[in-house]
Amino acid sequence: MLNAEAILSKVVLLAEDDAINVEIVRHILSQMPSIELVVAVDGRAALECALNRRFDLMIFDRNMPHISGERVIRHLKAASTVNDGTPIIQFTADVDHVTIAGGGCALADAIVPKPVQAAKLLSVVTRLLAR
Repeated sequence: MLNAEAILSKVVLLAEDDAINVEIVRHILSQMPSIELVVAVDGRAALECALNRRFDLMIFDRNMPHISGERVIRHLKAASTVNDGTPIIQFTADVDHVTIAGGGCALADAIVPKPVQAAKLLSVVTRLLAR
């Protein structure tokens, strides 16, 4: 398995509207110093970022203002964009959604439930960046 130090110069988009969750993710990912974190505070900003810049990984909150994370993901996968093949993590506080999806999601490569646990997020990020 690839360790955090082996991942070089990766750009990650975090689409999250809650400032506390942004800081939690920023703190967790700071353990991987080669990651540049780009933050979008709503779905519209996330979509604009993802249409205009290539990312190595994208993390979307399921429920965001203006455009939901799921709608942004659907658009990026359906359209021919610079990120149509980029691995995606979806955050959700909706336990039923995680249960129904069996821990996975057809739209995202991984679902990470909220509250975010550092070990789980680091494991998923490391696995997806190693692809």
